[in-house]
Amino acid sequence: MDSDPERFHEERSDLAHDLSELAGRLAPRARRTPSVEVDVSAERGGRLVGSTQTINGRRVMARVAVVDEFDQEVPAGGVGEIVARGPMVFKGYWNRADDNAVTFRNGWHHTGDMGRFDADGYLWYTGRSPAKELIKSGGENVYPAEVEREIATHAAIAEVVVLGVVDPQWGEAIKAVCVCKTGHTVTAKQVIDFVGARIARYKRPKYVEFVHTMPRTAAGTIDRTKVKELHGRA
Repeated sequence: MDSDPERFHEERSDLAHDLSELAGRLAPRARRTPSVEVDVSAERGGRLVGSTQTINGRRVMARVAVVDEFDQEVPAGGVGEIVARGPMVFKGYWNRADDNAVTFRNGWHHTGDMGRFDADGYLWYTGRSPAKELIKSGGENVYPAEVEREIATHAAIAEVVVLGVVDPQWGEAIKAVCVCKTGHTVTAKQVIDFVGARIARYKRPKYVEFVHTMPRTAAGTIDRTKVKELHGRA
């Protein structure tokens, strides 16, 4: 085994943000950065677009951004989901219309990976998005983000987090944790029926819990991990 630290550094420097859904590397890593960083200076802040642009001799093939739960770009330092668009992004999953609707919403390919840009335009990977975690209920796969998107359109709902909970009948069931808008009320049954009328009925929540507020991260976004910790039971 070669123990030369300089050689080891060069080998580690080939790390990058790769996805099978992209034709190549989304964010090649710079050699001068720590091992957890990836160099996206060519797509800094998601602002550069075009398959013919080059920066430092590299062709820009995708636009990269970090967005919140409403697909709004977050400022440097804020954690959100890493999204991309451009000619290198694949066209979609074969015969999986529901998955495509979630993955490609609002014109972005949602990677399901969380990250943040630092002040120098480098992208830091922080983990997987809880919203991308599948709920497997009765043999059916359900994306929390899809159900959340529908519930969020209800006139009485201000915020919602959808998660999977242990269920004796289905193994895992869908639960919606909701905050109502000031001056509005809605019942659990109304929320369930609302979802069932808009998307496949097996994606309806089995349980609905109303809370006054959602826990927040330091960046001000909903702390989904804390929501699951507090309300992740049927």
